[in-house]
Amino acid sequence: MGALTRRQLLAAGLLAGLAGPRRAEAAPRLPAVDLGPVLRHGAPEDVNGAREMIVYRNPALPSRLYAYYDGCAPDGWIACRAWSDTGGRSWIKRGRVLQLGPPGSRWAASASSPWLRRRDDGGWAMYYLGTPTATAPPSSIPSGRYTTNLAVAASHIGPWDQLADPVPFSPLPGTWYSATASPGPVLRPAAGGPWLMYFSGSSAAGRSIGLATTTDLLGTWTVQPDPLLPPSEELENAAVYRDTRTGLWWLLANHIHRTATTGPYTNAVWGYWPASPTGFSPGRRAVVLDATVCRWTRVIGMPSVTRLSSSRLAVFYDGRADHQPGHLRRDIALALLPLPLRPV
Repeated sequence: MGALTRRQLLAAGLLAGLAGPRRAEAAPRLPAVDLGPVLRHGAPEDVNGAREMIVYRNPALPSRLYAYYDGCAPDGWIACRAWSDTGGRSWIKRGRVLQLGPPGSRWAASASSPWLRRRDDGGWAMYYLGTPTATAPPSSIPSGRYTTNLAVAASHIGPWDQLADPVPFSPLPGTWYSATASPGPVLRPAAGGPWLMYFSGSSAAGRSIGLATTTDLLGTWTVQPDPLLPPSEELENAAVYRDTRTGLWWLLANHIHRTATTGPYTNAVWGYWPASPTGFSPGRRAVVLDATVCRWTRVIGMPSVTRLSSSRLAVFYDGRADHQPGHLRRDIALALLPLPLRPV
């Protein structure tokens, strides 16, 4: 049997309550300041929880932040949309943007965690997590085989057409991503060059972030055979940021912590900083967020980043005020990092 994902372990009830703030086992650190929750669950589309916010800007309206995030309603976790005119400190919800597929389809039980990118022809491509199975309501936690799926739209706000083909990529037996292969940020480091996606994968060996490439955002992707960091790092759900003042590339990813009493859960965001978009190493690693910074929650969910000004970088993440590791009742929070990024 393949490795159980974090969501499957939570769904099976294998995680107990957490025993107090823990400092993630990594050093040095980035000097983050946490502002706490900025988007709370409770609307019809996220009545049972909100998590995994991906924040971006539209060049036509640079003062506004746009976001997609996962909302849990009685029928499952599905991508929702929101915007902010307050630098991310408050949000206006705009409802769901994707739909569940028919029984047996790749996204029959969840259509979530969407990352998007503008195409060269002016349209937009969205890559989202799909799975055919989930746990029973109200948790409706995606389980089983995670694949990366494609939706397209003329505008960054949709409406989105969820395509059956092509499949950007799927878990592949015998690889480090044999259990799951879910989407991540899409970048093009060189104008006219290939697109890169920093996706999440897992197997019995652990979890890590890998690299997939394409020259066509509407085509298939080629997955590099090795992950960017060893699966022993236990990472998922990355954000990528290039600090133009230092020339360094930063990969910020969820770290999975394990104990004998709680099992695995996401307890921190770790950062890695090479001079190239692919040269990440455990030897250059810093803690970005953990419970010693984010005191309102002991569970730190998926990060995404956006620059607010020349001196501040926003990090959005999710957690639970009751400190429990479950997926329900999560809210989305904001932390700030000074620029340029420098470990201390």
